[in-house]
Amino acid sequence: MKQLVHYLALVIILTLGFLALITFRYHPLRPVAIILTAAAYFVWGILHHLSLGTLHRQVVLEYFSLAILGGIIIATLL
Repeated sequence: MKQLVHYLALVIILTLGFLALITFRYHPLRPVAIILTAAAYFVWGILHHLSLGTLHRQVVLEYFSLAILGGIIIATLL
């Protein structure tokens, strides 16, 4: 049940990020929405693994690199 709440939070974070991306499609705040979504994803990953007791440096680097890569891909393709 605990993980269900975590993954529900992730779905909410990504849905809000997607809605912000659509809302700010031609707005100067679009990069801010992308950065905030990527940062929220990174923080979610850290907190998720911290609660599971599986937080290691490799996990932090993985979430950091995926957040950066995802932000770059979304910013350049959409």
